[in-house]
Amino acid sequence: MDSARSCSLQADHRPTNRPPPDQHARCRPPHPD
Repeated sequence: MDSARSCSLQADHRPTNRPPPDQHARCRPPHPD
């Protein structure tokens, strides 16, 4: 589950205010911040 870990790391940089499902959803598709 390397992808999941990569996503978690990216989500870590962002505030934990958002729910985990939201982070995974935004992490899957390439969304230009």
